[in-house]
Amino acid sequence: FLRERTAGGTAEPLETCHVIVAGCGALGGQLAVQLAQAGVGRLTLLDNDILDWRNVGRHVLDGASVGRNKALALRDAILRRFPDAEVDAFARSWEEHFDVAAQAFDHADLVISATAEAASNLHLDSLSKAGSVAPVIFGWMEPFAVSAHAVFRHPAGPGLADLVDGCGLLLEPVVDRESAPPLPREPACGAFFQPYSSLSALSCVALVGELAVDSLLGRIAGSTVRTWVGPASSFHDNGLSLTPAWHERLNRHGFSRLYDRQIFEAPT
Repeated sequence: FLRERTAGGTAEPLETCHVIVAGCGALGGQLAVQLAQAGVGRLTLLDNDILDWRNVGRHVLDGASVGRNKALALRDAILRRFPDAEVDAFARSWEEHFDVAAQAFDHADLVISATAEAASNLHLDSLSKAGSVAPVIFGWMEPFAVSAHAVFRHPAGPGLADLVDGCGLLLEPVVDRESAPPLPREPACGAFFQPYSSLSALSCVALVGELAVDSLLGRIAGSTVRTWVGPASSFHDNGLSLTPAWHERLNRHGFSRLYDRQIFEAPT
């Protein structure tokens, strides 16, 4: 009753669905909570990373979970809110989990990759193409979270590999990578980081989450790439330029909106 009261008519069909979330960072963590709230009956959470104070500003977990594995802490946080939910969590990457429990990927209804790791995503995409895993959605943000992408590979269709080059970089990104300013570095270790707020990340969470629900409910006819583009001011404020293809699209259709496109096989 509570799920239907919250999510309406979609709650009942989602109750029998099993979704694997690979990557429980700022995107995957918030996404897992939203899927539980939407009524997804079973979640499997995978991440081998530890939450630290640098993550708390954007993560759904708070300071009480610092020092814990992200997947395990996220499971406990979801179960505190939804005691009757079925949530499994493992402190390992999806590759490590696939090595020991490949059948879980085949029996799931959907796999969501929120790792933003190019080589890892292409590997998962190839497994989906071969039918070794369930349908997959890949979600990630472009620099400074000014735009975001969600790619759904239909079981019988093309997928991520048809949208990226050999290094896993988008063939048609929104942001012109050549003219983008360098990312800032942390003073302690010199590691690069992306400065954007949790508020900016919510658009990507909604993008991936809505595509996930659409796929689970059979609303998607084929492989799809869904792109969210933020306001023009976010590009200007961060010194970012547009690629020619997106410059034309945005001039014609506008900023601050979603773009849905079918994916077609790359020519051989």
